[in-house]
Amino acid sequence: MSRFPGRASMRIFAGITCALLASAANADLPTINPTQTFPAPPLTSPAHLAPYLSTDGHFTLVPVDSGPAAYLYRKDKNGFWRYDTALEPPSGKAAAGGAVRGNVAVVQGADTSGAAAAIVFRRSGDVWTVSQSLPIPEQPPSGPYQLIALTESTLAVGDFVINDGAGQVQIYDKVGAGTYVLNATLAPAPITALPAIHGRRIVLADSTSDTVLVFESNNGSWKATAQLSGTDPLACSGGRGDFADGTDVSIALSSTEAFIGCPFAPTGEAFTGVVKVYNLQK
Repeated sequence: MSRFPGRASMRIFAGITCALLASAANADLPTINPTQTFPAPPLTSPAHLAPYLSTDGHFTLVPVDSGPAAYLYRKDKNGFWRYDTALEPPSGKAAAGGAVRGNVAVVQGADTSGAAAAIVFRRSGDVWTVSQSLPIPEQPPSGPYQLIALTESTLAVGDFVINDGAGQVQIYDKVGAGTYVLNATLAPAPITALPAIHGRRIVLADSTSDTVLVFESNNGSWKATAQLSGTDPLACSGGRGDFADGTDVSIALSSTEAFIGCPFAPTGEAFTGVVKVYNLQK
């Protein structure tokens, strides 16, 4: 028998060590307890709830990894979140991602033909109805990744399978209530993490160049305007490979800064992972 512990035992030991270190480091911090747990949706099939979440402060969209619908919750006048409705694609097949903002929600899933699509829902009063179905051409309809980013005026839909795995992001402009038209296709541009969008700026991971790129719109035309240093696989993921498996980089975006999470970047500590901040102001 080997004198050395197996990988599973080492992972358990590392996890216990990290937990003890975190407990000691956080001992003086105040504890915030949850004020509420969302009531269960009317989901009867086996599924994992909430692989991703999206909220605008008034509505929260709760997808499932694979199921008949994504589930919408609404904050009432007393600040309590209540189950509102199920957003069910016409095919009855919803996937992991989606987004909500105001009177528009977008759910990843399948269209009536069974092909992957971004299903757009529009709210009128208290009723949500399907207003549009936007194809995600070569993406599996039950893919596990979040591919949707939504603002008041723009919808971004990613597809990391198309173009022989080189990927693309399609940028849609809002032209009416729950209605979008294609403005631009950014390719190759694999979506390995949610493409972060704010105003007329999009930041996304591109495994063709193995870096994170900034795209901006000028008079309706989208083009790459910058690359962010220190986001290559060696720097950001400890040399695990490229960005292809969707776990090596995360992205958030404000009006002035980009935040890049590198969960596997070595730190010399008991944990791995760093967050890098980039000032995007010109």
